[in-house]
Amino acid sequence: MKYRFHTPLDALKAFPGKYEIHITVVARDQVALQRFVDFCAAKEAKAIVIQLSSGEHCTQPMLCKRLNGAPERVWEQIQEICDGMLSEGFTVERLKIEAAISNANIPQHDEAATQLPDYCYFEHHLKLRLPADYDLSALRETVREYRGRLSSNAFWRDEAHREQFVTQRIRGGLGKAAEVLGALRTFLTDNGVEIVKDIREFNIYDSNIGLDAGWDGAGAGTRS
Repeated sequence: MKYRFHTPLDALKAFPGKYEIHITVVARDQVALQRFVDFCAAKEAKAIVIQLSSGEHCTQPMLCKRLNGAPERVWEQIQEICDGMLSEGFTVERLKIEAAISNANIPQHDEAATQLPDYCYFEHHLKLRLPADYDLSALRETVREYRGRLSSNAFWRDEAHREQFVTQRIRGGLGKAAEVLGALRTFLTDNGVEIVKDIREFNIYDSNIGLDAGWDGAGAGTRS
């Protein structure tokens, strides 16, 4: 029987340490988007607009911020941000909370991971720097075999290069997650793809996982 976290605070308490939050909002035009960017700056947070390679909700404006400390205080900070968004007229579509893989109680083995909710998984982001004319369609199909999905940041501006992210979501223990990530990294480097950043986290809460429905078949790959 799987354990379920009834509130975000439950999830924070289960994996104490360092966190990163992602709060997705509705911003339907440039005016609303600029207001959102200004709001994030006032909260000392990063504003990004994720463009998924496919899916029902391909464009997702979100606030990203790193937090640490007592779970109760972290939850207060999250609530303060969400309340501020609502006060500014934004609709909050999703709250994701990710824990550092060095936090307490991160599952080391598959058996421990099976006891957690389905929205608990290791999430890897590889930031790629590609030539402007790089064939993304071929890359998209290949990384799917390694449980990867492509996305980009709409704020990226560089005519000479393309920036892409490959995201993996792995349900299992830390060892399995590292193995699957290693296979993807090997494939990319062997094919001359430049990896400029490697981010590894453990997702502990997701209020609306369905927002990613249709994103490249949920990244169900065949190679590991």
